[in-house]
Amino acid sequence: MKTKFLLLVTLALFSMGSACSDGNIRPLDELGRDTSGGIYYAKVGDILQVQVWGEPRVSGEVAIRDDGRFTLPLVDDIEAEGKTLMQIRDEVSIRLQEFIPSAQVTVTVLQTAPTRYFIAGQFLKPGEYRSENKITLLQAIATAGGFAPFADESEVTLIRKGVTGELRYLLDYNQVVQGKEPNPELKDGDFISVK
Repeated sequence: MKTKFLLLVTLALFSMGSACSDGNIRPLDELGRDTSGGIYYAKVGDILQVQVWGEPRVSGEVAIRDDGRFTLPLVDDIEAEGKTLMQIRDEVSIRLQEFIPSAQVTVTVLQTAPTRYFIAGQFLKPGEYRSENKITLLQAIATAGGFAPFADESEVTLIRKGVTGELRYLLDYNQVVQGKEPNPELKDGDFISVK
């Protein structure tokens, strides 16, 4: 009787621990949604064209540095990473007002930076990867050579930076292949791991 009680308590504690550890796993339907609304957010490594109408000395190509900024004549550093092109345009316009009161500014993307993503755990070729084009989870796994022997394909973790912090998604590789779970497009900085 005492042994059964201890076994039940142990099982209850184990299941509580499992539930707690999965508490930060996000619902998979979030991965199928485009939360950007089709709006482009600038990232490190992007090359932008900043055009100030009638002012060629202030216009030109700028690269977003590792600190998330770019430099423009007269206004020095502008914070760009994570901002929309309209937000960057407005910031440049405000900063130029002191020198060019009615500045007409446009900002366009000339070249986007490659998407950086990281593969870790039981993959054949773990490491840091870059893709010049859009890339999905399945494509990233294939790029990493697939799974190593004894990898648990049913527990692929995708870790993503969100506005409020780290977001975690638990996917089953075979369910993704069968179309029963989403095959998300990767975002810059995504981390894919398997045990």
